[in-house]
Amino acid sequence: MRTDWRHLEQFRFSEPPLISCEGNTFGAFRVARNGVRINLIATDGRLDAAGVEDTGWEHVSAHVFDPVFRKQKTPSWEEMCFIKSLFWEDDEVVVEFHVAKKDWISVHDHVLHLWRWTDGSFPTPPKICV
Repeated sequence: MRTDWRHLEQFRFSEPPLISCEGNTFGAFRVARNGVRINLIATDGRLDAAGVEDTGWEHVSAHVFDPVFRKQKTPSWEEMCFIKSLFWEDDEVVVEFHVAKKDWISVHDHVLHLWRWTDGSFPTPPKICV
């Protein structure tokens, strides 16, 4: 994950309850792209939700709002690629998980998540398969 988030500061939420300070490598952001708003919550994985423990997972959650049609939508592949480029370098492996159905927790129908494990390299399938 990028350690310098200055390119994101103009998009950082500055109102409750999603306030984070300039320079933090976590926080909530709203980015406009191609006529839609992309709402993001991100962390570099150094602290858990309680702010006390390294989780080992960098994470960005994303959902899209289309102001023209006044509706929320699930991010497209292109939007997720754009989001990945905001937070990670091109050569970093980032994944979306499809966990076992028994572990599903859906707080919001239109949110997708990007994850990167920070404790060593993440295994990937052979290039020909992806």
